[in-house]
Order: sequence, then C-alpha cells, then structure tokens
Amino acid sequence: MKIRHTLAAALLLGFGLSPAFAQKPMPADGGPDGTRTEWCAKNPDRCAAIKERREKFCAENPQKCAEMKQKHEERRKQCEADPEQCKAERKAKMEERRGKLEAQCKAEPGSRACERLKKWDARKAEHGAKHDKGGTK
Repeated sequence: MKIRHTLAAALLLGFGLSPAFAQKPMPADGGPDGTRTEWCAKNPDRCAAIKERREKFCAENPQKCAEMKQKHEERRKQCEADPEQCKAERKAKMEERRGKLEAQCKAEPGSRACERLKKWDARKAEHGAKHDKGGTK
C-alpha cells in the first residue's frame, strides 16, 4: 500500500512540476519557493527526472493519465474560484502528514520519519527567517 501511495504522490508531483501543466505564478505569499517553474529552474535534473517518469507513465497508462489530467484541471479551477478553501485544505493535509511522521518517529526514534521531521523543521525555521526579514510569506 505504501508503494501505491508513493507512486500516486510522485505522479501528482510530476503533474504539478511539468511546464505543460504549469499554473499561473503564485502570489508573493504563495510559498517560499515561488512557482514550480522557478523550482524547475533551480533543480533542472530533478525536474527532468520527474517529467520523464510522468511521460513514461502516461505512455504506459494513457487512460489513467487522462483521468489524472482531468482531475488536476478540475482542482486548478476549484482553487482559482476559492483559493482560501484550497489553502485551508493544503494546511490540513500538511498537519495530518506531520502528525503521522511524529507518530512514526515516536514509535521508531532514529527512523527516516525523524529525519524528515528535522528537515521539515529546518525549512520552517528558514521560511520564518525569510518572513521576518521581509521576504516571501
């Protein structure tokens, strides 16, 4: 089951990072890294690898790929219509993922979950420092 979730997350991430599916640039408070296009410019190798995996998946599973593209487009339109609701939903999902990581870390100290939490906290601290200095929100 974990593999299926990992694959689904990777595919969704791939769709989100693709220039073919790029959204309008996020506002200044859209995130510390700005748009996905900017992320790809900073991480061209990782971006290319994600795009390659997505293209391979779509070649092997055209119907599933078309369904995912449709869902992505519907979600994009929904978020354009009500960005605050989407922001609240993203925050709730993030808090749920963090809770799962914390539970895993508590159950297995020194596990990969603990490493991910440390990275998460470091990014959050860096983001807070940027915000305090007048950077992006």
